[in-house]
Amino acid sequence: MTNRLLRFVLAQVVLSLLLLLIWSWPQIDDAYIFLTYARHLASSGLFAFNAGEVSYGFSSPAYVLLLAAASKVTGLAVSVGMANVLGLLLCTFAALAIGLLWEELQPRLSNVEIIVSAILLSGPWFFTVWFFFGMETGLAVLSILGLLLALAKLRAQTHTLPWLLVGIVSASTLAITRLESGIYIACAIILALFASRSRREVRDLFLIGLFSGAVEIGWLLYAKRTFGTYMPWSSTARLLYYLPTAYTHIVAERFNHLSPIARTLFAIRAASHMLFDGPLKILLLALPLAVAIFFARAKGTPDTLKWMLRIAIVGFVLQIVTFSYLFPLAQNRHFAPYLACLWVLVVPLIVRSAQRASPVVQSALVLAIVALWIGGAIQYRFSGEKLGPLHRLAASNLLRTDRVAAEPIGILAFESPAHIIDLGGLTDRDAWPMLEKFGNSQLSEVITWDLSKGATKLVLKAEQCGASGKIFGHYCLISASDAQSLVHDSDSSKPVATQPPASER
Repeated sequence: MTNRLLRFVLAQVVLSLLLLLIWSWPQIDDAYIFLTYARHLASSGLFAFNAGEVSYGFSSPAYVLLLAAASKVTGLAVSVGMANVLGLLLCTFAALAIGLLWEELQPRLSNVEIIVSAILLSGPWFFTVWFFFGMETGLAVLSILGLLLALAKLRAQTHTLPWLLVGIVSASTLAITRLESGIYIACAIILALFASRSRREVRDLFLIGLFSGAVEIGWLLYAKRTFGTYMPWSSTARLLYYLPTAYTHIVAERFNHLSPIARTLFAIRAASHMLFDGPLKILLLALPLAVAIFFARAKGTPDTLKWMLRIAIVGFVLQIVTFSYLFPLAQNRHFAPYLACLWVLVVPLIVRSAQRASPVVQSALVLAIVALWIGGAIQYRFSGEKLGPLHRLAASNLLRTDRVAAEPIGILAFESPAHIIDLGGLTDRDAWPMLEKFGNSQLSEVITWDLSKGATKLVLKAEQCGASGKIFGHYCLISASDAQSLVHDSDSSKPVATQPPASER
């Protein structure tokens, strides 16, 4: 067992390093928001986006705390390199958890099955990529795997105290890594209770739920006292800013006041969008869910693995339902931790089934693995390169004395000394009244609000600047005086191109 486990962990580490060689920078601007908060927390002890200004524009307290703690312990500044090293460590521990989980849930895998499973698992959108995405997804994946592993070990009555501690730490970390994950944790514990085999297992499950619930409630109370709200400002701001664009101009205020029936119909539409809107969504969400359901019903699947698959499937579906009702803008990355752990359970079943199949099926699996890796690697690098213009904008065009109003705020804040004015409202609730009234559809109102906040420069969509601004990819940098001229020269009622949703993962 030890040799097979080491081979699997080593394979995951090698594949992770390969992915870093392909592209080693975060894939989305939001990742730099986490890095900025962590940098200020490590240096000043404040949850701040702009230095000295406390705000709640991050959705994962645990990941911000982890980055800040790593900075304090090592004495190094928070950086992309630090995030990548943490990602590699988290991926290594996750691989260890997967190896132990596979040993517990199904018959022993051969050496060939382990290597093939490692490559298919990583491939790369399903698992490895999320550890280097630049956000909290890797920590969430590891936390869910730790929870599932603890549930399997407690069910098997194996050295219960150490695994009870693993379960408590994993569930508690998950509770403040993804604040919506309390639903997943509750689902896992309830299903495990229905299948419990002893009073000791019931007690242990109760303790896991008690500690994880206490940690999440504790953070929510802290957030309410410190930031004035229980939930991150970014969640509300996303609805205000993007909802009219994504769903036929329905504004957040109207969305929040839909009747139960109308809200349900809207949620069905949102869930369909999350699962089936485009090939990547089908590949990353709908297909793995369908495969997991198939194996959960298959006669040849071991009973213990069926039990674990039910937990992962029901938990994943509940997350889709939750996001559909409360945050219909959820993208692939929001489901990534739950998807990755579902994929972990079905990969060895796919490999073992293919091994018993005809050579044609085996060849098809090999081609699928190659296609996943080549296609995923190309998309991974392409997605990262799209942020290049924002890096160039931040590197040589913003000064310490500048007050820059922008919607893509992460890179600008992390890589420049300028003060950033967040017109998207993620880190500044002052923008909410303007967004509630005008969304992002009225250029004149947006610019007027920016100037009222003392902006000296603005980052707008490239097509909004005309001949006045300096173009950086899809964006342009324009001075406050030139922006004021745009307001005077344009009809304030004329709609402009709205911001597209953030790139899908």
